[in-house]
Amino acid sequence: TRTDFLSSKVVGTRMKTLLPCILLGGSMWAGAAPVSSLQSENSGPFVWVDLLGGFVSPGPSLGGKLNVDAFHGWTVSGEYLKSEEFCIFCHGDPERVEEINVLLGRRIVRQYSYAYFNLGMGLVSGNKRGKMIDDGSGFLSFGPTYETLRFHTIGIPIEAGVSWAWFHAFGLGVNFHLNLNSENPAAGVLLNVPFGHVN
Repeated sequence: TRTDFLSSKVVGTRMKTLLPCILLGGSMWAGAAPVSSLQSENSGPFVWVDLLGGFVSPGPSLGGKLNVDAFHGWTVSGEYLKSEEFCIFCHGDPERVEEINVLLGRRIVRQYSYAYFNLGMGLVSGNKRGKMIDDGSGFLSFGPTYETLRFHTIGIPIEAGVSWAWFHAFGLGVNFHLNLNSENPAAGVLLNVPFGHVN
């Protein structure tokens, strides 16, 4: 009947709205497990820096992140990341994405390692390709030429990773990075080198 149809449609719409909240809440709840005895005895604040390098679309990426674990595994981070297309014979500017992010997160610490999940908001800017203005069919041409479109927008960065910290001051880890935005969404994998008062 029409009433049943409308009811099912309302329920479906509500589920679509609630699903991201449920997933985020589940992630935070899972991260609320007790941390190691080391961190329980000394609950912080812990302050450390991550050097970042890897591949986040559109190309090779470099950046850094300042982290503060202020209370039993709850973290605040400031991050800068730049990704640029690797192109030797490009006509025009290569594609580029720069991110400046503020993230809130949760980490689970063990004796020599920790896992984390971060979610935040940031500024995203860069270049992307527009319309083709030359098909590159000339005698000495190395390919087509595109117009360059510059953009600035707001993004939602999401990160999850694991790091190993030896001597509680230096380590190595892997970071899965995603930035949701309206202009040029980015995703990739980064290696991170944490150093400082890690755990």
